[in-house]
Amino acid sequence: MSENYYSTLGVTRDATQKQIKDAYRRLAREHHPDVNPGDGSSEERFKRINEASHVLSDDQRRKDYDEFGSEWAHAEQLRKAGAGARFRGGQGGFGFGQSGGGDFSDIFSQYGSGGPQRRRERSSQTLSVDITLKEVFSGAKRVISYRRTEDCTVCGGHGFRGQTICANCSGSGQTDRPVRLEVSIPAGIEDEGKIRVRPDQGTEIIVQVRIRSDGKFTRSGSDLRTTVSVPYLDAILGGEVLVPTMTGSVALTVPAGTPNGKVFRLAGKGMPRQGQAEFGTLYATVSVVLPTELTEEENRLFEQLKTLELKQPVTETVSDQTD
Repeated sequence: MSENYYSTLGVTRDATQKQIKDAYRRLAREHHPDVNPGDGSSEERFKRINEASHVLSDDQRRKDYDEFGSEWAHAEQLRKAGAGARFRGGQGGFGFGQSGGGDFSDIFSQYGSGGPQRRRERSSQTLSVDITLKEVFSGAKRVISYRRTEDCTVCGGHGFRGQTICANCSGSGQTDRPVRLEVSIPAGIEDEGKIRVRPDQGTEIIVQVRIRSDGKFTRSGSDLRTTVSVPYLDAILGGEVLVPTMTGSVALTVPAGTPNGKVFRLAGKGMPRQGQAEFGTLYATVSVVLPTELTEEENRLFEQLKTLELKQPVTETVSDQTD
């Protein structure tokens, strides 16, 4: 039969916290090992008194004990299993382990064969990682750290060691352990995209990916945009310039008379489409670079060009007028 904590302290079930505290102090002084050296029965009695006080002096633990008796430490799991009403039924209250209160063995059979082990609910944790646009292009790996809930190795997940509450897990039966895990980030993932990782049956990690801003490119889905500087003479006369891409620079032919702001379309030079063997488009916008200082020879040549422009005949269109 399970220990009745109320009887251990000699109080009734409706005892106040003051009455419980007073009873504990009185009994603890009476059965303390220092007062009864060599008395094994008093030492055991002292342990049970401390255990009873630990449970009944806390409102939530007392509530769990009133509902589930000796399995109070597993109250959360038992409630999720729908056990509460079943174990209270028939007696108008918990029977402290008597047969009318129900049998926990069939409920705990869900948790494994090792006794009242806790069924571990899947815990979900959200973590963030930062990656570069270059890593988005090729895919990346990151090592993340998270905390995994496991059965306490000291008490085996029971919450008690004999009649004493396990100090390692404070009676919960579970502990958290830091774990490191390498996560693969797929190529083409979007900013704020999420990856779900399940390293074990009881853990789900949601990795939110944040993409750092890039100095050369802006991104829109699988397309990229960049600006390419074109010397003014190449823009006027035509030439060739290098355009940066995610895999290196490529040569772009600039036709004569290319205006500032002209956009060239480079198909297949954008970002990979996630889960597909296709790439988006790179749009290169021309930025014509004008000289800030001219040599005397350049000034002379521009003056000649200006003179030539002024000498060009002006064609004036005159509309017919009727008197």
